[in-house]
Amino acid sequence: MTKIHKQIILAVIMVLLGTLSWFFLHQLFYSEISITFLVGSIVGLLFWGVLICLGSLLINKKIVLYLAFALSLLSFFVFFHGAEVGPGQFRVALYYFVIMILIFITFLIYRARVQYEKNMRIKAHFWRILRKGLPLMFTAVCLLIASAYYFSPSLGEIFAKTEFQIPRSLIDTVLKPFGSLDEDLGDVVYDLVNSQISGSEGQVKEYLPIALAVGLFFSLRILVIILVPLMVLLSCLMVKFMIAVNFARVDKKAIEAEVIEL
Repeated sequence: MTKIHKQIILAVIMVLLGTLSWFFLHQLFYSEISITFLVGSIVGLLFWGVLICLGSLLINKKIVLYLAFALSLLSFFVFFHGAEVGPGQFRVALYYFVIMILIFITFLIYRARVQYEKNMRIKAHFWRILRKGLPLMFTAVCLLIASAYYFSPSLGEIFAKTEFQIPRSLIDTVLKPFGSLDEDLGDVVYDLVNSQISGSEGQVKEYLPIALAVGLFFSLRILVIILVPLMVLLSCLMVKFMIAVNFARVDKKAIEAEVIEL
């Protein structure tokens, strides 16, 4: 098997894992919440990250690497295309595309750092080569996921079904220190408080979706802190495995260096 064939194999696996990740994420956001889809999304993104590490390290043909990453990223549109929001679908797709450009830029930065570390190190220390820049790229991926959640219909359905009311038992507890009150007065207070809440409920619901999306982004960013070292560790193990089965190899090269002496 030639070197280019091996690079194409890694590229194809990267595209498949990226597509699988978006599939599980779509099922998580667009159907009933399931632990299967949650685990599938996390595992899919984890191994997509592993292939990004391996590709940045081992795929020397830029056109193969960039095309594979772009296709794995654009496969997001197979599942998240904004059709659920009607006339605004083009606008939503444009938002997604802008974030994808940001992800691609951070990927270029990561790949450049990997290649720099790879060329500068005398001994191939895979952990140190692969770890720099990866959190930056997956922070941008978190932004894409949070945006997909914000535009998903499941979030709208949650707020359509949610009714904000103060329970009557809480009203009675608050009024209890004032002594024994007439039950009709308790009903008046209950109706008055909840009518005021209903009047402002629309304004509250208007800002809650964006608040939840922002909260999801920061939650994912915390998850990235855990997943990135795991991606790098699995990538290092995969590289060692590929070397063991002769899929990859470590070459020793002599490098000329200029030295100034008296």
